[in-house]
Amino acid sequence: MAPRARPAAGEGEGSPASSGVCLALAYPERIGQNRGGGRYLLSSGRGAVLPRQQLL
Repeated sequence: MAPRARPAAGEGEGSPASSGVCLALAYPERIGQNRGGGRYLLSSGRGAVLPRQQLL
């Protein structure tokens, strides 16, 4: 059996990237559309603004 390739940094199990994909699949109605400049359109139709320093 051939050895499995290691995932790139940030792409393995338990990484923030895989956690984000899992949450997006579990709660698709809670995803906001990025309008740029830290502004988002929420699924409810309301808008939200996040500081640029926020790491979501």
